Amino acid sequence: MSEINKYFRDWLSSGFDFESFVKLRTLILKDADYNFYKDTTTQLVEWLDLEEYQKIVDQCKNAGVNEILCPGFHKYIGIALKRQGNLEGFKAETAIYSYCIKMILQCGEGTLQKPYQVLRISDEYEVMKILQKQMAKQSLISQNDKHYDMIECTDGSILYFDVSVSKNSVDNLMLVKNNLLSDTMKQGDARSNTLLESKESKENYHCSNNKLVWLIAILFIVICLVMIFKS
Repeated sequence: MSEINKYFRDWLSSGFDFESFVKLRTLILKDADYNFYKDTTTQLVEWLDLEEYQKIVDQCKNAGVNEILCPGFHKYIGIALKRQGNLEGFKAETAIYSYCIKMILQCGEGTLQKPYQVLRISDEYEVMKILQKQMAKQSLISQNDKHYDMIECTDGSILYFDVSVSKNSVDNLMLVKNNLLSDTMKQGDARSNTLLESKESKENYHCSNNKLVWLIAILFIVICLVMIFKS
């Protein structure tokens, strides 16, 4: 995350340069904690409705890989700062929000040939708000090993968002998690087998001991009988 923060600062200091944005975006996609489907704004909206502005502002300190380039995240933090009277902070967060959207729009044209590229599903809705579009229907389509969110709008237009890299990152993360789960289960099975073998060994040991005790008892009885008959 420290490297991502460095690239984020570089992007800000560059005046929101597109090349710096692409480098930052690439790092985010490679991060193990990146999650295309993570909801980063619902809690902020709830706090906004409750006028708990400081809780929203405090999220700046906790911003992670899924929040750092999230337009909605910066928008709601900006609103909270404005309502606290921090106009400078509001302007800064609003600028980040605006340039996050601008970078997405610069990545494509919203067509199937040149779709917009997003880091999370909530970004699509922020882009639609800027374009003054309303969703009528949303579908996930695949074509030539690419994945797209197809948004049919109420005005009859269609917007395409390329989620291939984002979706693949989630799929790879799930594969890693599944492999870890599989390894854990195998280790658990191995421990269970070891315990079972140990239990069987103990049972065999006790069984052998019991047989030995019976043999000694029988031998003792036989010796006693012999001695009685001799006398």
